[in-house]
Amino acid sequence: MSSNKNIVILGASKGVGFFTALHLVKDGNNNNLTLLLRKPELFNNLPEITELSDDCRNRIMIVPGDAFNQEDVEKTFQTAHAVAPIDCVIATIGGTMDFSNPLYPKLVPPLICTNYGSVLLRVLRSYLETNNTKTRLIAVTSNGLGKEEFNHLTFSQKALYSWLLVEPHIDKENFEFLIFQASGTQHPDPSIQKTAAKELVDHDLSLIDQSQHWLKNFVIVRPAFLSDGPEVGKYLVDRSLHKRTGISRADVGHFIGKELIGKNNITWDGGAVAIAY
Repeated sequence: MSSNKNIVILGASKGVGFFTALHLVKDGNNNNLTLLLRKPELFNNLPEITELSDDCRNRIMIVPGDAFNQEDVEKTFQTAHAVAPIDCVIATIGGTMDFSNPLYPKLVPPLICTNYGSVLLRVLRSYLETNNTKTRLIAVTSNGLGKEEFNHLTFSQKALYSWLLVEPHIDKENFEFLIFQASGTQHPDPSIQKTAAKELVDHDLSLIDQSQHWLKNFVIVRPAFLSDGPEVGKYLVDRSLHKRTGISRADVGHFIGKELIGKNNITWDGGAVAIAY
């Protein structure tokens, strides 16, 4: 088991980020968490948070702000670093779907992962260069990204994803592309490398310059279709999982908190790991 860690989480107000935070603060390792939250009062009033011990609550620091705002993200890093060097940054933010036109659901806000991911990577790069740490990035995207993984979906998944998740998947492919570029490598799926490079042609060139290779420690978590089901604690993980249909947000949080961080499992670092039942 690992000793205590100092961890930053973007997206801890709900979903995967929330369940990850709960595991990390309750796992007995005395981890310190710094959370960037748009609405801290909502988080603080959640039953799972109010029921925490004083010790657990005292190890959660909240920075009010928005992950799209670089100053807010910088403040989050500064707040965390005041406790100790940052061991890990967990990025789990995602958008919602607008069904005003049910034939063409829209991601709200558009390109959320692309935009907040760009801000996060700028801040993380500056932090690493200034402090010479080995901070690890854990980013949550999705399974079924790119042509190769899409081809391994079930027929019903292909139909659902082709209708519901077109915009979210483009967005998450962009985020993955930026992460691999920061590591100095091309995305392992040529279709993502090609389409994301075109999508981001007018983006910050310092982020998409593959020659920089400043990001040394990262892992991308690709959950199957997410549900609000309970934590089971048993699931499959591998570089690629074929024809697996779902996973609860609680179990993705369990995997990140217990396995990737709690056991310091670096088996999949430098690439992506899929998780599903």
